[in-house]
Amino acid sequence: MRIPLPLISSDQPYEYVYATRSRRTGGLSLGLDLTPNSACNYACVYCRVEGLSRGEGPELDIVQLTAELARGFAWSEAPIGDGVEPDDRVASVGISGRGEPTNVFHFREAMEALGEAWRSSAPTAGTRLVLLTNGSRLNDKKVRAGLAVLSDLGGEIWFKLDSATREGQKRINGTDLLLRQMRNNLRLASETATTWIQTCLFTLEGAAPDQAEQDAYISFLDNQVKAGLKLAGVQLHGLDDPSAQPNGAAIGRADQAVFDAWGERIAALGLEVVTRA
Repeated sequence: MRIPLPLISSDQPYEYVYATRSRRTGGLSLGLDLTPNSACNYACVYCRVEGLSRGEGPELDIVQLTAELARGFAWSEAPIGDGVEPDDRVASVGISGRGEPTNVFHFREAMEALGEAWRSSAPTAGTRLVLLTNGSRLNDKKVRAGLAVLSDLGGEIWFKLDSATREGQKRINGTDLLLRQMRNNLRLASETATTWIQTCLFTLEGAAPDQAEQDAYISFLDNQVKAGLKLAGVQLHGLDDPSAQPNGAAIGRADQAVFDAWGERIAALGLEVVTRA
């Protein structure tokens, strides 16, 4: 649920900046939505975005984005208002939105505007700056330029990896990205900033991911570790909200035992595991 922010003016509501409660970072999160048109180059079966469409993000109004960020960060320093308790604190600033945030032409400019607001506000120690991405555009030069800005700010990359098989990617994410491309993009992420892999575990038509899917996923991670990739760890998360996609009724929550089984095998590779079933 998004939490109301004070309007920039009565006739200019927020387009890009919002606030919400983040289960993954354990507190309030100031969000940056670079795809308010609900466009994404993936079509994940568990996505909660209504009206999701395939395509690129919109043209960004950097002037408006800059103004919204300034007002949003000012709110985050004293977050008292609807849906907010006096002792709440902003635990994170998340770059995400209704679609893939790197799938916009002005990604670098957006990161520069974010950097200006971040430095001006001097966020509370411990506030995490996070890019949530499917990683598919990380080989783009303009995206990499934006990632360099994020890295200078001490930001993190949360890299989506729901399956390490092409069949699984098509079924879960609606993409046919080659595993070689995903591996290369993950390497680019890990070389740029602190990188976590985030994986959603759920049931599809009553069945959790099978043994072949789990084995392929563990083998993929094992190969990355042996290749020397520096990963902060893996976040295993369940469904935050019901799916809003056409086949959303077939999606269900996975049992804790599923998370435990995957977590044990990941931890055996020497990676930290954070579980939010």
